[in-house]
Amino acid sequence: MDPTRIYELYQNTSSWFWNCQFWLGESICWEDIQQTSEFQYPGFYDPAFYPILIAAFLILLYKYILVPHTFSYIAKSCGMKKSKLPIPNPTLENIYLSTKRAPSQNDILEYSTKIGWNERQVERWLRQRKRFDVGGKYQKFIDAEFEVFFHAVMTVYGCHTMIDKPWLYNISLCWNDWPHHNVDTDVWWFYMIGMAFYWAMMFIQVPQPGRKDKIQMIIHHSLTIILMTVSWITNFTRMGTLILLVHEGVDILLQTGKMIRYAKGNPFFTDIVYGTFIVLWLILRVGIFPFWIMKSVYYEGNSMFKQTSFVFFQALLVLLMILNLMWTFIILKVGIQKLLGEEIKDIRSDDEDTDDAQITDKKNE
Repeated sequence: MDPTRIYELYQNTSSWFWNCQFWLGESICWEDIQQTSEFQYPGFYDPAFYPILIAAFLILLYKYILVPHTFSYIAKSCGMKKSKLPIPNPTLENIYLSTKRAPSQNDILEYSTKIGWNERQVERWLRQRKRFDVGGKYQKFIDAEFEVFFHAVMTVYGCHTMIDKPWLYNISLCWNDWPHHNVDTDVWWFYMIGMAFYWAMMFIQVPQPGRKDKIQMIIHHSLTIILMTVSWITNFTRMGTLILLVHEGVDILLQTGKMIRYAKGNPFFTDIVYGTFIVLWLILRVGIFPFWIMKSVYYEGNSMFKQTSFVFFQALLVLLMILNLMWTFIILKVGIQKLLGEEIKDIRSDDEDTDDAQITDKKNE
């Protein structure tokens, strides 16, 4: 293709995407919010570069420093053990790799006949092979450690960043004099690291085999990245910092509770942590988020903004609230099960014994 034609196509696409009326409304253009040495507006291209770079750093930090030199020692000291590969068996290995579903009893009988093992040996080999792939509770414990570490750092940094911000105490200031809101250095880092974390999770957690909640994670992480990007480009960063802060700290308790349960810790401490988590979740994500943040967006924001990007911003908040309500249902369901004395399972992720149960069920049919 002719280079001139490619350049024209790029220019036309860029002009269409960066349409001022869509992003900023009729009375404001991009030239009105250009950065100066005295006043820092959001850099339009920052979300396309810096979060990816920081995410790469987080992934390297996770894989080559935190896991081998810190998280693995904590996991082992809490009684976590890595899953081991079963004894090599090329026939069963090929069957395992080519079959995604749990084997039926007839399948197991066929496999045992083929390799000269009894059915119990085949079942045990398949369970051990599956557990090695998924990582078992050891990998879940490692993942929970990383989330506790990151959310703790971000919660402390977020509180430090927001403690002197006037819009934390008067949410109407999120809209006053928009879009002429200076983006302080601490807010810039809070945003970029927040986006980077969800990019990193897309590459750390989502590819893991055996997760039941992959679709939910992809939707949540993608939605969060898009929401933060839109609020950054349009300089709704004040509201964005409040949303990010409200959604940070509660995950520390959730992941801490998981770690205690994986390590078979004292059930009393698990109950205390989960109980506190449920209370904070309801306060922050079912209380403050819809009735303080979303209320301001829909009541105060609607009277000021008519551009399409603001409607898109509102729609993203609604989708995030729907996810919060879905998880609230799951959390309350688990809480009720606990009160009724039923066995509690982590229904937001895969249970390493799922396939074991499936094999046993098929055997008993």
